[in-house]
Amino acid sequence: GASILIQNATAGNTNLTVHIDTPNAEDYDDLNPTAVNYTITATSGEVRLSKGIDGHSALTYRVPDEDSDNSYTYTTYGAHVRFYTPTGSPQEVYIDYPLEQRLPQIFITGQGVTFSETAASTTGAVTVQRISVGATKLASEVSNINAVSSILVGGPCANSAAASVMGTGADCTAGFTPGVGLVQMFNVGGGNVAMLVAGYSAGDTRNAAAVVANYQDYGLTGSKMEVKKVNNQLTVATSTQ
Repeated sequence: GASILIQNATAGNTNLTVHIDTPNAEDYDDLNPTAVNYTITATSGEVRLSKGIDGHSALTYRVPDEDSDNSYTYTTYGAHVRFYTPTGSPQEVYIDYPLEQRLPQIFITGQGVTFSETAASTTGAVTVQRISVGATKLASEVSNINAVSSILVGGPCANSAAASVMGTGADCTAGFTPGVGLVQMFNVGGGNVAMLVAGYSAGDTRNAAAVVANYQDYGLTGSKMEVKKVNNQLTVATSTQ
């Protein structure tokens, strides 16, 4: 996800710098996301915002011919940036990240569970419980998650439906490991099941989702699996308990 750092420009300088980047290498592949930088100054009692730091910006902004108040750019990560500079009014910055990058995820696993690990293959047994996909909803739009069969994307810290199914307590971060995604089945009663697809970070959730989307390439067995990326290859560890 995005990291936003606001700090003094230099010693003895009253300016502030705003630095927005993606520090977690698990959140992207080979192309390092471009940082978005601004400088905040105060001149004649007015706070102003300018692009870049010390007059330099890693991004190239485009200004439409018919709209000189707005300039636009994209980062290498696909985020759309709009810099609004109306005459006589404070400047504004809008950064619109792609939907797939907006959900930081965290999940909880139990203690004392051992795992056996396997890499992807094109053959082998696959144990899949089919869930009919009827609709895509936010957790807040489902009044009783136990009354339906569901696929829950995101851990209990970010997804209240996942917290309900997992029975998460006050500490929703306990027992989690960076770099690990989780695919787990829950029997929620009434003949309904819930599949949890989550990860410590957004990148870990994406890895778990990739395994579910390509389940035919993995030996998915049991009700709980861990997903890791090892040497740029996704591996699945199936719980032995």
